[in-house]
Amino acid sequence: MERSGRQTGGAGVVLRRVLKDNLAAQISGEVRGEHIAETRAHLVDLAIKTMFAAIEARSGRADFVVLATGGYGRGMLAPESDVDLLFLHDQKTDDSLRPSVDALLYPLWDAGLTIGQGVHTTQSAMALARDDIAALTSFLDARLICGSARLAATFFDAYGAYRKRHGASFTRAKLAEREARYATQRENSGWIEPNLKEGRGGLRDADLVGWLYRFQTGKDLWARTQAPGFIEPRDLRALKKARKYLWAVRVYLHTLNARADDNVRFDIQPALADALGYDDRRHIAAPERVLKHLRLNSDIVFRITNIVTARMEDRYARLSKLAPRAMPRRLVKDEIPGDVNIRFKTNRLTFSRPALARRRPIDLMRIVRAASKRPDLEIHPDAIEIMVEGAAAMSREDRDDEQIKQIFLAILEKGKAPFRTFRLLSDTGLLAKLIPMFGRISGRIEYGLYRRYSIEDQVFHCLEMLRRLEKGELEGKHPIATAFLKGKKNRLRFYLTVLLQEVYWADTERSVSKAEGLAFRIAKRFVDVQTAKDIAWCAANPDAMIAAAETRDLSLRRSVERFALKVGSKDRLDVLLILTVCRIRTISEDSWDEWTRGQISALYFGARAVLSGGTQALETWRAEEREALKTNLSGLLSQWPQEKLDTRLADISGSVGARVPPDVLARGLQLVDEVPGAAVGLWPRDGFFEAIVLAPDRIGLLANLALAASRSGTSVRMLQAMSVSDGRALDFFVLKPLTPVPPEAQRDFLAELHRALNEAAAVNFEGARAPSRRLRDRRMLFSVPSEVRIDHEADEDSLLVEAEGRDRPGLLGQLATALSEIGVMIKSAHVATYGERAVDAFYLQDAPGYKITNKRRIQSIERRILGVLNEH
Repeated sequence: MERSGRQTGGAGVVLRRVLKDNLAAQISGEVRGEHIAETRAHLVDLAIKTMFAAIEARSGRADFVVLATGGYGRGMLAPESDVDLLFLHDQKTDDSLRPSVDALLYPLWDAGLTIGQGVHTTQSAMALARDDIAALTSFLDARLICGSARLAATFFDAYGAYRKRHGASFTRAKLAEREARYATQRENSGWIEPNLKEGRGGLRDADLVGWLYRFQTGKDLWARTQAPGFIEPRDLRALKKARKYLWAVRVYLHTLNARADDNVRFDIQPALADALGYDDRRHIAAPERVLKHLRLNSDIVFRITNIVTARMEDRYARLSKLAPRAMPRRLVKDEIPGDVNIRFKTNRLTFSRPALARRRPIDLMRIVRAASKRPDLEIHPDAIEIMVEGAAAMSREDRDDEQIKQIFLAILEKGKAPFRTFRLLSDTGLLAKLIPMFGRISGRIEYGLYRRYSIEDQVFHCLEMLRRLEKGELEGKHPIATAFLKGKKNRLRFYLTVLLQEVYWADTERSVSKAEGLAFRIAKRFVDVQTAKDIAWCAANPDAMIAAAETRDLSLRRSVERFALKVGSKDRLDVLLILTVCRIRTISEDSWDEWTRGQISALYFGARAVLSGGTQALETWRAEEREALKTNLSGLLSQWPQEKLDTRLADISGSVGARVPPDVLARGLQLVDEVPGAAVGLWPRDGFFEAIVLAPDRIGLLANLALAASRSGTSVRMLQAMSVSDGRALDFFVLKPLTPVPPEAQRDFLAELHRALNEAAAVNFEGARAPSRRLRDRRMLFSVPSEVRIDHEADEDSLLVEAEGRDRPGLLGQLATALSEIGVMIKSAHVATYGERAVDAFYLQDAPGYKITNKRRIQSIERRILGVLNEH
């Protein structure tokens, strides 16, 4: 082997240079990615043929065949993809064949290529294919590069004979593979960081269509303009176009990554957009445009793949997931008179009279309504095609048809599995025709770390969350929202608000007032004017409640009153509560905990009291809350006399109005009672750490604590500051580890965090250093404008300053340090993070407790905060 390698080593160096130079020239020449992949495969072909000829010249005759298989066999080779080869021989021994095979492989390895090779006779290759679906699939794309055409024909004949007898089993295996692949890629369904190859509608789905056709016919689908009985000509054209786009992105992605990585990660998206020639447009960044086009093309691949696989299941009817059945009566009837135009075909819903469905748009909606009643039933691809055609032909008069609106509202308010149903409406184009704003946000991605899903999928997942709330499935975590929905007979306003919650993204000017106007025009088609106004306001301000809950001091009466005034009515408040719960739960699974529940509940009930009876009603409610809290604390601190509890609560300012969970507040009261100086309490809960710090109050205390927490590997998720009458501060923190802490490491992690907080609490503490930047901190990939907002009216005794900018480790501590350095006291601080964007709010006073009103002093504060925000 070493001798063979020495003899051919120069060829590998030459091939490496040729491939590198050619790729660089094509990239600089902005050649489309699929052409680059074709050219690369062709160059490798030429290299193998040249080396094979040299082997033949040396030995007189090469008694083996070289076949390209897999993706390389299809004539496409991404820059970092494997080169799959099948060396086919006729009963040669390994020892006699090895020198010739090595003479081909060593130069390919020297060229930097990753080779996947197998050495077989026709009989052993077919034995492998029968036992291994991956080999069977790879050999399906085999093509002759060089060698004996007779020997290659023996293999192709054997494979063809097997193919003709095993179409059903191959189809069954490939469809099972697809389901398994979707299961492992489910987290990519929202298309924030998609996988080009394995994800929903990725290149593997396009390959599947080609494989099914080739296994059925023995022909290459991608070389054909028509495939009668398998795929419609327009679908074939659309599939080819989408496949080319995905290949173009994949080639440039491999080039930028310098490895075979098909995940379109955040850190590569800007460079990928630049390589593909995308520019920023008004209100849409270049990476967002790439992701949108990826999503739209992948949707095409996904839809057509579903059509093809369903037809294959029709062909092999025994593959059907469901046994034959009669049409359930409740599917034939719906909210409008007359039977629904549907029947079963291979246990899927289709139109019983397709020609009528093509002329009658109401039939398109009625089949969706039937599917919304039975999510286990799929719609047949024949019906899907009619729906796509019909959606394209729908007119404004069709959109405003009363029966169509009635069926649509029934789907929205009563249908099961809303995500699946609305995904269907979107994929067929019906949703964009019924509500045109969805045509503008379809496939749209918000470039950042805040969302898990695309904007459109965010809406559909929220609808799913609302349905689960309504059914009582989340009563344990959301008792208020669940009980509230149970008491409402008409829930349409909630569903319409959730449906329209991303209207802001449909407006090119990104104006809240314009978004509200658009939402109103849509909503009034379905409900009365006043309800439409309420829906529109909530849809245009979907984060109003969570923003107020996280960045305002809810122990202040004015905070609640101003929020209630902004909302304006109890009806809007009710809708906003449900929307807030759905959004928080959908954006992130770990965003809802006891602290969040307390904040949202306090704001909701406090604002509801204000809207019911003004300030007096709010004070009455707050008094009731105080009594309820005392009752809870009495149970938790049962060994304390009531007088002692009342005294301790009176000693701690803000303890009653703060939204600290009662069990956590009880621990804080015990610390104050038992420890005369400084102390730290720390324990884990639901993936976070809750901390209580009792320390002599001073300017800079919060800064020291926040920086200490950050340097220990945590970020401040929530914060509640209180003052004790003896001059100490009692601060409550919820800390989130920057990286997951394994169970076996938790004890040491807590010990180090406890030590750091204890040091920061000490009176003689010199101040914590800012934490070093973390490698691969994805927040650093994004640009977030820095902004400081001043609010003189938020509190009678303090100035509210809101700092917004790109989040980073220790930002809260650095901001607090900057304020302490100019002698500003932080009365309370409130933290909110939205992916890479942080919003930290501070209620500030000048020592010894005066409200800051001097303009120059305020300008100084603003400059210092902006200086911190703009540090890189």
